Amino acid sequence: MSIRDTLAVQAKNLLNRGFFHILGSTLTNKLIVFASNILIVRFLTQDEYGVFSYANSIYSIVLLFTGLGLISGLLQFSSEKRPVEEKFEIQRYVLTVGLFIDAVIMMLLVFVGYGAGLSIAGSGHCLAMLAPLIPLDYFFQYASSILRSRKLNKEYSLLLNVNTIGYTGLSCVGAFAAGVPGVISGRYAAYAITISVAVILLKGVGFPLRSTKFLSSKKAVGLWKFSLPTGISSVFNSVVYLLDVLMVGIIVASSIDVACYKVATMLPEGFLFIPQCIVIFALPYFAEHRLDSVWFSKHARVLLFGSLVPMAVIAVVLFIWAPDIIKLLWGEEYVDAATAFRIISLSLIVSPLRTVSVNLLACLHRVRFNLVVSVVSLAANVALIVPLTFAFGIVGAALATVSTTVLVSLLSLRGLRSSLKESDK
Repeated sequence: MSIRDTLAVQAKNLLNRGFFHILGSTLTNKLIVFASNILIVRFLTQDEYGVFSYANSIYSIVLLFTGLGLISGLLQFSSEKRPVEEKFEIQRYVLTVGLFIDAVIMMLLVFVGYGAGLSIAGSGHCLAMLAPLIPLDYFFQYASSILRSRKLNKEYSLLLNVNTIGYTGLSCVGAFAAGVPGVISGRYAAYAITISVAVILLKGVGFPLRSTKFLSSKKAVGLWKFSLPTGISSVFNSVVYLLDVLMVGIIVASSIDVACYKVATMLPEGFLFIPQCIVIFALPYFAEHRLDSVWFSKHARVLLFGSLVPMAVIAVVLFIWAPDIIKLLWGEEYVDAATAFRIISLSLIVSPLRTVSVNLLACLHRVRFNLVVSVVSLAANVALIVPLTFAFGIVGAALATVSTTVLVSLLSLRGLRSSLKESDK
């Protein structure tokens, strides 16, 4: 068979399995999100956008604790080869316990919003308004994981599209009509639509939770042993991309600087969807073949290479044309963000190493290693971001973020290589 025929067969297989549905929907959704973010920046004043960005960064950090990692356990355990009845028991447990956890987190966030006295005026009320979105987002993630674990990629893509279009479209309408309160109200309306569609999709694919038994204590302990370390690792890894905005708000205490820094991060971090959508498609297959070391090693290399190449090209383009891109998309008032924009763009060269390695290590149940790397990541980020932000403002925050990303990516890649060598023995 010729190379052309081989590629055609592989492309057809990917199409049949729903890869291009995921890639297409993810690409479309990211473009919609990015366009809506530009519109929101235009609709709000620079001060309003700074206040909202600061509150939203706190909300986004808290959102990482949703369900304390149970969603990760749901996807992994539901993708593995297990009895169907056991999978239903896990799914019922994750839904009920996770929503209870998120209700507690929601109440704590409301208390922080109204009682903590945040450094930027007006952000506390905004944070309290965002808090009830946490359990709504949990159910969306829950439904998405159920569809992904069953390899129902077309249905997953549909749900993702509905959520993104509603979330971004209604947020933009709200921003235009009523400013920051309108943005938040738009999010509530979007989740109402998304959850309605999710319930319909789950009923359509068979979701008999009412007749399902409760998960035994022994199995629940096993689920938590995977979910909690994985969830903590995910929190630490993601905080690297969220802590910078928070620290700029605390240290610099300027809504204008927060707005500029948020603009600097928006496009580079937006391109992280490329390795993420590849991992979203591939992860259930890697979980299914986690005991097949030959298959796992071979496809891990393909996954890493396929993620690195496009990101390196994008990083170079963003670095070279940073000022022109900022002027075109956000306007002259944000051109001061160009240096931070360039620095953060460089992180795209190595970020796929982290994204792919961390997820594959989780598939291999190397959750403790991921946790150790995540702790190192958070410690390094805090150690760098505080002095650098004090010294250089938003440029220092960007330097700290990139340095931490490089460290975590290299450590995660080394851990993956060691795990694959152990599996081959």
